[in-house]
Amino acid sequence: MNTTLFRASQLGKLMTDARTKTGLSETTKSALLEIYVQNKYKRYKEISNKYIEKGLAVENDAIDMWRRERKQIVFKNEQKFHNEYIVGTPDLLIIDENDQCTNVPDIKSSWDIHTFMDAKTSDISKDYYWQGQAYMWLTGAPTATFCYVLVNAPIEMINDEKYRLARRLNLIDPQGDPTFIKKAQTIERNMIYDMGQFMSDYPDADLESHRTEWVYDIPVQERIHEKVVEFDADAITKLQERVPMWRQYLNTLAL
Repeated sequence: MNTTLFRASQLGKLMTDARTKTGLSETTKSALLEIYVQNKYKRYKEISNKYIEKGLAVENDAIDMWRRERKQIVFKNEQKFHNEYIVGTPDLLIIDENDQCTNVPDIKSSWDIHTFMDAKTSDISKDYYWQGQAYMWLTGAPTATFCYVLVNAPIEMINDEKYRLARRLNLIDPQGDPTFIKKAQTIERNMIYDMGQFMSDYPDADLESHRTEWVYDIPVQERIHEKVVEFDADAITKLQERVPMWRQYLNTLAL
């Protein structure tokens, strides 16, 4: 365990301060226990929900929309970067003419307009902050940009939400129930933001909303916002000081 490398996505929990300001916090210990199980037994916690599933499903659409709107030339990254402390694989890189990484964009697809606006008006999360610091340290980039993007949900996810609605209402024939129709239209408004694009992607979609009466599109410019994190050498020094403590705790778990 003395050479364990910690993933960029784990650092937010690992860098949680203990209440006494000494030793390891309970949050850090819990994260280290998970890391120990991963390393020793090759078992991984499966974390999935509809928010994560949408992010994975629309990743390419979100990247394309952000890239077109910002007129950015970005490179899809497959390389795993590491040093003697941490490891990480950024999704995207911006490279200058000198082949230097100048920015590490990270696309975050929001579930709906409500989560999008919540992210827009809130401070960046601790998890994202430390993930950004890690990616900058590993790539040499001076900035990391977290790009929050709101795109249409896939038709399968919309249908799943409407199916759950029908189950909650205990309906055999949902299309014959006015309450279902009204609530299903609300679901569609919460999950479709560009009807033209949606119908191009799913020309046979069976929607409850009347397309000729659809007035709910949101301009692309209002479906993107960004939070920029600057490289902080002091934060990296703090991280380096913590790593020996984390490794020591992992060794105690092996006893």
